Amino acid sequence: MYQINEVMSLVFWVVGCLLFAYLSRRKAVPRYPLLFAAFLCILSSNVFTIIEGFVFYDAFNLLEHLAYLAAAGFFLAGIILEIRERP
Repeated sequence: MYQINEVMSLVFWVVGCLLFAYLSRRKAVPRYPLLFAAFLCILSSNVFTIIEGFVFYDAFNLLEHLAYLAAAGFFLAGIILEIRERP
């Protein structure tokens, strides 16, 4: 069973990640690979949220929360690297 808000969240994240990748390739926004990796982790957690409604609830619930943890780690690493690069 899935909820419409989960599906809409997934759609918005897919569009957002594609837009970020497009703008990053055109050099319209600065390149932050760790930020993009964090976005992909959040996108994967949204995919796991929808899948858990159909099969292997416990496994995909764990994967969902691990993906959020990985996203937080990427965000933190990106912040630390950005602070270290500034004079």
